[in-house]
Amino acid sequence: MGKKEISNEGLKTVVFACILLVVGVLFACSPSFGIKGLSYLIGGSLTVIGLVFSVNSLMKRKLLLTVDGMSGAAIAAFGIMFIARGYASIILDFIPWLMISVGIALIVDAFLRKFARGEGSKLRFAIQLILGALTVAIGFCVKFIDGWAGYSGMVLGIILIAYALFMIVSVVFFNKEYTIKR
Repeated sequence: MGKKEISNEGLKTVVFACILLVVGVLFACSPSFGIKGLSYLIGGSLTVIGLVFSVNSLMKRKLLLTVDGMSGAAIAAFGIMFIARGYASIILDFIPWLMISVGIALIVDAFLRKFARGEGSKLRFAIQLILGALTVAIGFCVKFIDGWAGYSGMVLGIILIAYALFMIVSVVFFNKEYTIKR
């Protein structure tokens, strides 16, 4: 049997899914771990983006006092502040709305893949449909049922873990663009 070779897009999807998996595990274990991990992830990403803008300005124009250089400095500063202040905590208030919208997107995407594009297996369609419906239902519960809001971090973690595993399984087993080469 031959080896399965994954394209760059598939690899990017797997890497993104692994990041989601780690953040999901952090949120599932403890919302404070999830907030801290997400603050570092977002803040670190913003800092790197800001540094890239500044270095780009430095390399192209040999100046930092340009629009790119100053924008980069501002973005990097915001990234550092994001980490220092733990601004990912605002995400806990955003979780129910995020879950509802992502669940709806999963449901719509399942129907589009199956009927509009004619791709995907029945199993993938069913799994994506069930995952989307569960995500919407839990999002509504977290938002509108008293007592559920305290579990929003854990629920987000579980949903992120499930979605990350779904993405990895989709890339490895269901995506037709990845060919087997000998």
